Amino acid sequence: MAHLTAFYLEAHDCLSTVLPTFWGPAEHLPRDEDGMVAPSAVLWPTPGTVRTRADGTTTSGRVEGLRLVLVGPDVLSVLEAVDMARAVLVGKRMRASGRGGGPVTESGFAPGEPQPEPGTDPVRVSVSVTLSAITKETTA
Repeated sequence: MAHLTAFYLEAHDCLSTVLPTFWGPAEHLPRDEDGMVAPSAVLWPTPGTVRTRADGTTTSGRVEGLRLVLVGPDVLSVLEAVDMARAVLVGKRMRASGRGGGPVTESGFAPGEPQPEPGTDPVRVSVSVTLSAITKETTA
């Protein structure tokens, strides 16, 4: 697995306290007692963006982006998973953000509402939520 910054690992650990959490792609998710897909989170880290000053020099900060795909057997369970993810991540100041780093913020929905995933058996419904935070860590 490629190098993951401490931010992504910390986000995974926080989210896994409320939902089964996996790195993408996750073809096999846990099932509930009825054999349906259990509400889960699949994380897709982004490469992040190095912050620059107006004069073009880099700073010690980065903007880390994290796409969460919340999955469940139906729309209501997916929306509940979104609420659970937001509760543990949005507004949290990650240790990995360092002194001067910012809290996790929600960057928006894409595509906007839970949708059934084609070709899945049992049925899987999912929605994507994008989160970001400014971190002050340095990466190798």
